[in-house]
Amino acid sequence: MHFRTPLAALVLIGFGVHLSVAQEPIRIQIVPAVAPTPSLEYRFLPDSSDIVPGNAATLYYRALTQLFDVSEEDGFAHVEDKEKGFWYYKVGRWLGETPIGELPDDEIRAFLVPYKVALKDLELASRRQNCDWDLAGRTDGIDLNAFETDKFRQLCEVICLHGRLEIPNNNHFEAIRILRTNFCLAKHLARGPTNTHIVNGLRISRITCDVLREMMETDGAPNLYWALAELPPQFFDIRPAFEFERDGLTQTFPLLSELDKGPASSDTMAELKSKVREYKESFQASNDNELIQQMALEVLYDECKTNLNADDIEKEAVEKMSREEVVLLDHLRKRRAAQN
Repeated sequence: MHFRTPLAALVLIGFGVHLSVAQEPIRIQIVPAVAPTPSLEYRFLPDSSDIVPGNAATLYYRALTQLFDVSEEDGFAHVEDKEKGFWYYKVGRWLGETPIGELPDDEIRAFLVPYKVALKDLELASRRQNCDWDLAGRTDGIDLNAFETDKFRQLCEVICLHGRLEIPNNNHFEAIRILRTNFCLAKHLARGPTNTHIVNGLRISRITCDVLREMMETDGAPNLYWALAELPPQFFDIRPAFEFERDGLTQTFPLLSELDKGPASSDTMAELKSKVREYKESFQASNDNELIQQMALEVLYDECKTNLNADDIEKEAVEKMSREEVVLLDHLRKRRAAQN
């Protein structure tokens, strides 16, 4: 049986694929099923009547604090330590290696008990009217990170584990209700203000879709045609992140904006190089890196000078620029062109 538009929606949501890149088809073994009554009995996003005013981000961050408390208490907060730790050997295997019919039901339900409050906060967040991560107006530039959103993947895996438990009992309505929380989290992240938000939104949607595909292949799985067809075509929106991060470099080094005004003075270039040097020293850059950068400057200069001459900058103005300024200005203009 072939699902056309709705199944394509599932694939796009789950992978955020680049349509220009050829990829192996995703094969799903499904059987015909009677359409549900009502048609939208199963939904991957909350009904509009269930949406209430409020900011989902507040509840998402609250759920993260619950994750830290539970993880630190049980000693598996850092999965990279001690041979990957408890999280991998339990949650990872339960999700990725154990067939749905062989899940240790009692053991997993006991594991989920400490996450009761976090799961409730995530469910409440899925029904909030908006999600403002409160990063607008920040001037941190390229120093701004959102690495805390990486932890949402663990919460996503807890939700998926919870959803998987309901599938062997053919409790599909409850399984989809549980997974709906992840779809909302993925949507809110993938419309967030940084590329880190987007990447983690895509990761969460992919993990969740893996569980959903498992359910679709089980005996007695419901017809999800209309549930998939209902999903918005613009499930993810990367524009806010691109706009937010567009000026990150000039926010970190404001003097770069001076390069657009013509040949910079020696004092301006000296100050700019000093700022860059301070930034590098904060990362303990080695002398070897300094030498490599000087060599790169020599290699790039002629090409960058040619590029600027081909643009709308007068040749005499380019000749007055230092080698560093020529390379910086050319790359700054290329960066802006790519972002536009």
